[in-house]
Amino acid sequence: MRRILLILALCLWSIGAKAQSATTAPVEVNERVGQAMNASDWFGLARIYSAEKENIDPFLRTYAESLLATFSRVVINARTMRLSVGERH
Repeated sequence: MRRILLILALCLWSIGAKAQSATTAPVEVNERVGQAMNASDWFGLARIYSAEKENIDPFLRTYAESLLATFSRVVINARTMRLSVGERH
């Protein structure tokens, strides 16, 4: 009887440990996304987003998508402005 209880306790403990490690990974990803957003590191945010898209919190994912879309528009507009200014001179 003691062995059965010990085996059961070990099984429950190992399941809990696996569940805990599975839930800590997205938290770390969310923290890295938040740090990249706060530092205005758009290239770093793009790297994290492309690699860990499924693990990012839905709110942060949507916010990151909007920031990256805005950033890419700014970069494209800056390139076209450089091209058009370069052609005039």
